[in-house]
Amino acid sequence: MTKITNWGSEDPTEVAKGGTGVATNTAYAVLCGGTTATGAIQSIASVGTADQVLTSNGAGALPTFQDAGGGGGEWTYIGSETASSDAYVEFTSLSDSYKQFVIYMVNVRPASDQVALYAQVGITGPTYRTSSYAYSTGGGNLTESSSAGYILICNDAAGYSSSQGNGSTEYLDGMLTLHNPASASFYTSMTYSAMYRRAGDGDSWVFVGGAKYLGAQEANTAIKFYYSSGNISVGTFYLYGVA
Repeated sequence: MTKITNWGSEDPTEVAKGGTGVATNTAYAVLCGGTTATGAIQSIASVGTADQVLTSNGAGALPTFQDAGGGGGEWTYIGSETASSDAYVEFTSLSDSYKQFVIYMVNVRPASDQVALYAQVGITGPTYRTSSYAYSTGGGNLTESSSAGYILICNDAAGYSSSQGNGSTEYLDGMLTLHNPASASFYTSMTYSAMYRRAGDGDSWVFVGGAKYLGAQEANTAIKFYYSSGNISVGTFYLYGVA
């Protein structure tokens, strides 16, 4: 019997003859097909780090390890801030690796009665912008002539059967989406919805709106929430990044 030492003259063995087409591989790296049906096996560029996921980069490119929230519109939980008789709640150093930031407001209650919830965006520092906002709660146009000093998230519901935020039975829940804040080519914009809910009788007051900062087309890296008067008594704000 003749002993076969190689299928051909090539070293290493060709893919078409059942081989890999390469002499060595990257230790622990994921193996992928070649650039053609008979091309040499390829190792991806990196073995990644703990908790990363293997992500497709489309046809004609090797996959790579990426953070779980790093692509495909996935959400990444970044952190939270809980108020306890604080003048404001803020998130700073917003990363430019995200296209959007989503902030959930849960069980937020003012210390003062019948007050409005405001927000402002800012740049590194943080330095918050105190003019040139345009907002619309309940629908309507946003005009560049607007010069409000804040974004109105929820007003004080003047004329409602019971004033909002009475400090014991009324809480605010809501969500704000900050759109493309890292871009210096667009005005920073946001959309939001919120509701004051009352204990006992189940009455509520709902707000839906949108806003822009029109002072400059700049990258905003911070956002702050505060009441028109008095502190934020309790409540938690949760921050998520969207790739």
